[in-house]
Amino acid sequence: MAWHGWLGALVLLADQALLPWQIPVLARWFTPVMWTAYILLADALVLRREGRSLLHDRPREALLMATASIPLWLLFEGYNARLRNWAYFGVPEDPWVAAIAYAWAFATIWPAIFVTAELVGCLRDRRAPAFRRVDPRRVPLDAAGWLGIAAGAAMLLAPVVRPSPWLAAPV
Repeated sequence: MAWHGWLGALVLLADQALLPWQIPVLARWFTPVMWTAYILLADALVLRREGRSLLHDRPREALLMATASIPLWLLFEGYNARLRNWAYFGVPEDPWVAAIAYAWAFATIWPAIFVTAELVGCLRDRRAPAFRRVDPRRVPLDAAGWLGIAAGAAMLLAPVVRPSPWLAAPV
């Protein structure tokens, strides 16, 4: 396995093992550190299995994905301001340090989603049709496709029209 996978695994294990002691610096930075370590480990596993991976072969794409992840997650934060579905605890008190913590944590979301998709894709049973790769440019927009788009739009609008913490999941 690539060195970054071993680093990710070591950080995941060490941080998890130290969690019961609630060491302030580890507890405060737990989320971004753990997600970053997961991305490193998952990417290295994909690299080992497929011979290519996001971080190894497409680092600029990974950086762009991490950068785009921040404002994309801020959209969810906007919904949360209306829904009040979740809160953050243990965030650094200094606003600048808190902004760095939030940015780092939010930057891990989209890379984690896509590296997980790659990991599931390379571990799948190659005969399983449920995991076949689909080129989104070749998916026809038939009635079912338009119904899916309409349902997605309704899920995005429902919390705005009728705020409820129960409507956070559809967003």
